[in-house]
Amino acid sequence: MSKKYLGENAAAYLVTLLRAALGSKAEATDPRFTDERTPTAHAAVHGTAGADPIAPADIGALAVSAVEDSLTSADPEKVLSARQGKVLAERIAGAGAGDMLKSAYDADDDGVVDNAAALEGHGADYFARAGEAAAYVAAQKGQPGGLAGLDADGKIGSAYLPSYVDDVVEGYLHQGDFYEDEAHAAPIQGERGKIYVDLTTNLSYRYGGSAYVVITSSDMVEVSNSELQSLWDAAR
Repeated sequence: MSKKYLGENAAAYLVTLLRAALGSKAEATDPRFTDERTPTAHAAVHGTAGADPIAPADIGALAVSAVEDSLTSADPEKVLSARQGKVLAERIAGAGAGDMLKSAYDADDDGVVDNAAALEGHGADYFARAGEAAAYVAAQKGQPGGLAGLDADGKIGSAYLPSYVDDVVEGYLHQGDFYEDEAHAAPIQGERGKIYVDLTTNLSYRYGGSAYVVITSSDMVEVSNSELQSLWDAAR
């Protein structure tokens, strides 16, 4: 077997290659294999109470004191926390879309929404709902201090009027009773305190409880039915 010899430069190059190949390897006797240690917690070292604390400003972050975690805060210098920002976003999304331009809702520029001003500052619960209002009105009909009902002709019934409004009743006297018609088919119920005028004779009567008594007096003068009606209308 013949021997081969390397030149000085070739030998140097070979050593360089060997060092590069073995540089990333450790010897079996390397102390790192036998000197076991518990790794130092990196976060603890740089935490608030660590040996080398990092302030929020060192990494471009805001201090905790500069963050607001309440939607009701009035501090204009603080930023809203992510948690409250999420709450705010959900409320906005649930509120629906709408145009709240001041020019549209506060046309008189008094600082109060125009519709709210019309309600004189009362809340919505101050006013009755349509269904409740209808039920209230119905319950007040015919009640003392309430509302007077209307008859079929849209007029207030005599039951709801003071007695003097219809104290004069016109009709036809026949055999001791008054009737609404000349055929004497519709009788009129006599009442105390009213004057009954017989349209046939133009005589006036009062009801005594059981019979009609003609009203007579030495001071009385004959008054026609039309004159009596004129006097009645003028008295109202």
